[in-house]
Amino acid sequence: MHFGIVAARVPLQTLLPAFRAEGAELRPLQSLDSLDDAPEDRTLEYQIAGERAGSSYLIDSSMLLSAGHSDLLAAVARHTGALLVGCGAETVSGTFWFTAFAGPHPVRIFWMCRSDLAVPYTCGTPLPSEAAHPLDMGYDGDGIRAALGELGFDYDAWTAAGPFQLLSLDHISGPADQPFEADLRDHHARHKLSAPAHPAATVVKRTLLQRIADSFRGN
Repeated sequence: MHFGIVAARVPLQTLLPAFRAEGAELRPLQSLDSLDDAPEDRTLEYQIAGERAGSSYLIDSSMLLSAGHSDLLAAVARHTGALLVGCGAETVSGTFWFTAFAGPHPVRIFWMCRSDLAVPYTCGTPLPSEAAHPLDMGYDGDGIRAALGELGFDYDAWTAAGPFQLLSLDHISGPADQPFEADLRDHHARHKLSAPAHPAATVVKRTLLQRIADSFRGN
């Protein structure tokens, strides 16, 4: 897994204006017939959006929206009054994140970088799914995906069937007051590894098309 996910219990026509109002501009570009049609350049700051059963999903290829902006996500959750999750993994460095808010209330916040932190940052009561699937489990983000399901999001069903829309992330900022990010920075300063660790590389042979499609589907 090398991407982030945003999931919200509101339709896109509610979610995208809420992000805009709180400091993130997401501009629609085009519809996609399938995830295989996503741009191959994974450095582009784009999102793939869609809806299923009243919930919105964003595949955050740049990892800018879902990670490192807990206070922005909190502001959007307050704006909509809905359950909102920003999560994902970058398994080369062993980084896993999960941030969930129900309206104005934080539900669960977790951040772990195995190559940089001695102790994970954690806030809120662990979800029941974490007993069998810790949030920092699996090269394909098994714990992250289990936690999404625990909160009632069927991300896998959406990626299997769509619909999909390509969005450009044109701008991202956040509220002036950022207590959640400040707390995470403080934790990092107190628990940073003295000598950075380097996780062993795992080689998985896949074609280019398989890598693109599988990464989006979590396979």
